[in-house]
Amino acid sequence: MVLVNFRLAIAPFPSGQDPLLPWFSLFEGRSAATFVTLAGIGLGLATARLARVQAISQTCRRAVFLLAVGLLNFILFPADIIHYYAFYFFAACLLLKLPERWLLAALCLTLAAAFAMQLTLDYGRGWNWDTLSYEGFWTPAGFARNLLLNGWHPVLPCLGWALRYGGYGCRGSLWPALTHNGN
Repeated sequence: MVLVNFRLAIAPFPSGQDPLLPWFSLFEGRSAATFVTLAGIGLGLATARLARVQAISQTCRRAVFLLAVGLLNFILFPADIIHYYAFYFFAACLLLKLPERWLLAALCLTLAAAFAMQLTLDYGRGWNWDTLSYEGFWTPAGFARNLLLNGWHPVLPCLGWALRYGGYGCRGSLWPALTHNGN
């Protein structure tokens, strides 16, 4: 994932002259969804046996750490994904121990909100497409817009992957069947 984002954000070779382009193109568009899904599964499994207060406390501490590291990393590498993970984890704090039907409702609302935002808001606002830089990131409005709508890995819809396959998926009856060792 770092390699894909590095190539997109830093552009070490002129357009069309990247000798590794065929290899990088195999991973584009897949790595973010894969890692968000794995984070959701990991978070769901890591907190499954914890009490609600313990799970929320542990997840919030991790989210604060990810936010600090991600914002520092953003200064050097504008295609940072770490600060987005912090907000996936903050959202998970609200959803960790909800019943499955409420988690499924949250998933539907997340995806519907993402879809509505894409249709009604200006996706290009804040972006300089020539330099792939984002103007106003450090302002409250710019940060929120980048975080939710048009950043490199916006919370909406990416949170849907974490909810669907992580939070909801690791609770379902599929996981015991896959992990059953015959005993």
